[in-house]
This record gives sequence, C-alpha cells and structure tokens, in this order.
Amino acid sequence: MEETIDYNNQTEETDTPSYHSHFNPLPDELEHIQYLAKLGCNENYIAAHFDTTREHLMDSCGHVVSKAAHESRLSILQVLYDLAGSGRHPSVTMFWAKVFCASMFPASGEADGESSKAKPKPPAVQKPKFDRVVFHVYNNEGEPNLEV
Repeated sequence: MEETIDYNNQTEETDTPSYHSHFNPLPDELEHIQYLAKLGCNENYIAAHFDTTREHLMDSCGHVVSKAAHESRLSILQVLYDLAGSGRHPSVTMFWAKVFCASMFPASGEADGESSKAKPKPPAVQKPKFDRVVFHVYNNEGEPNLEV
C-alpha cells in the first residue's frame, strides 16, 4: 500500500503496510484463520495474511488459533503412532520407540535440572535383570528380517 508522508512540506511515498488497529474477523475469516492454524502456519504468518499484527490477532481470536494448532499437533502424532504401530514402517517404529522411551526415561540427572554436559561417572551398580528392550521388525511381506 502506498502512503504519503509529509516531512517539512516534502512528500514521500512508501510501501509500508497499514495494519488494522483492531482486528475483528468475520465468520468466514475466522474459519480461514482456523484452517491456516490447522495447516501449521504460525501466528505471525496468519496475522500478516490478514494485514494485522500478531498481538491483535491473538487478542481477537487467540483461542481459535491455539485450539486449531493443538488439534494439528495431535493429528500428526496420531498418524505417526498409527504408522509406528502398524508394523509395516520399521523406521517410523524405531523413531517412535526412541522418542517415546526418551520421554519416559530421561537421562540420569536431567530430571533434577542438571546439565547433560560433563557429568561425573556414576558409581558402579548392579544392573537390573531386565535392562534391554527387544523389537521384532518385519519386512513388508510380513516375514521377519534376517538376523545378523
């Protein structure tokens, strides 16, 4: 948008966007905002799309943006979980297992707020009886992969 600025009786044209000082979306605009948030667009992109600021967007319809973004993340996690549990995508299964196990069992000391850098070696303790997890990975025809 072109805007005329007058400095000491000199006129200058600029290409600065004029933002809405108050953003009040119509119902069809609200649906479009929800759609963009579900696609994973961030708040700054959505605000720029409607020629407003992030603050005005979040003040007027932040609950819609937050809810749609949350639903988007949940649907991505659901698809990832379904692929991992199907047994037909070993790489997704391994990724899910690593992420899931990492979230369940933080490295020693990290839960206490300690840094993972330069930790002293823990004292030798007797290992528990069950100290590993075994995954059976099958190829696309349902047959077990060859053991190496």
